[in-house]
Amino acid sequence: MNYTKGEWSVDPEIEQDGYFIRCLDENEDGESVAFVYPFGKNPKANAHLIVAAPDMYEALKGWDKLRAMRPLDSGADIDAILQKCAEITDKALARAEGK
Repeated sequence: MNYTKGEWSVDPEIEQDGYFIRCLDENEDGESVAFVYPFGKNPKANAHLIVAAPDMYEALKGWDKLRAMRPLDSGADIDAILQKCAEITDKALARAEGK
């Protein structure tokens, strides 16, 4: 899947007119990837859910890979995959909750 790679965050400096979602790439250059308007219920919570989307996607891919494995797959390091999936899941949940 193609999406903007890097660390997504809610821009803390621009909140009065809505929430910019920015992505920092390996060069630390920020790029806007989305904007959440301050309408409706909980726009800040919605912005944090958007920020967590790449991590949620990666966690789901990992869980899907683990689910597809059979216990007898030779060379499969299920514990390592499970640990990585758990770490990504924790990160995604924290980002979705704005932590």
